[in-house]
Amino acid sequence: MLIVQELKLIDYQKGDIKDSLNIRLDLVQSLIDQEKTEKDNQSNDEEKLIEEARKAVEKAEKTKSDKDIKNAKDKIKELPDSIKKRIFLLKE
Repeated sequence: MLIVQELKLIDYQKGDIKDSLNIRLDLVQSLIDQEKTEKDNQSNDEEKLIEEARKAVEKAEKTKSDKDIKNAKDKIKELPDSIKKRIFLLKE
């Protein structure tokens, strides 16, 4: 990772220890922020999939058509393994 390489570079540079530590802390915080953003994006994607599955299940329950039931099952299969997926599978 680029941040790890930057941290190693700082170790080799001469200078004020306080400045060096502040730079390292800033880089670590950047890494934490990046990971949080990635998790938030993943969570949003999962919520979208869950909502699509929920709507498909509700439609299948209402219409009871083979096409809608198959669509609902397909949407459920697209969900990540989670408690929410297990709940949908119990409704089948």
